[in-house]
Amino acid sequence: VLRLIGACGVTLTFMVVVVLLGPMQVSKGQSYFTLFGGTLFFFHFLNPVLSFLSIVFLTPGKKFNSLAWLLAMSTTFIYSWVYTANVLSGNWTDFYNLTFGGKYFLIPIDILLLNGVTFGFGVLLSFLRNLFNSRLGEKVQK
Repeated sequence: VLRLIGACGVTLTFMVVVVLLGPMQVSKGQSYFTLFGGTLFFFHFLNPVLSFLSIVFLTPGKKFNSLAWLLAMSTTFIYSWVYTANVLSGNWTDFYNLTFGGKYFLIPIDILLLNGVTFGFGVLLSFLRNLFNSRLGEKVQK
């Protein structure tokens, strides 16, 4: 389950960079791939891809259930509330631009969306892992 939690977290990181932060770089006149350069390549691309592949192909054991999916989104749930509290209190700038320039009414929608997407990643990764393990088990038994 810990591997699933990690895989969901870094998959979300990858998707935030691809869908949100990459286009934001372009709007600032920079390259879309700025956030994939240098050591950020490992953090924003290689780690998420390897984690995804690892959970699907290299994690044996029992099937993940709905409790595992909820645990998979636990770190995102905690971070989203910490992020929101710090942005609203002025301790942090909204560096993900989730308020789209100060539209704070969007924060609850963002929290629901990010947590829902993370839950979806948990379900998807679990499904793919369970599918691969069941197919592998069939081949081993033959």
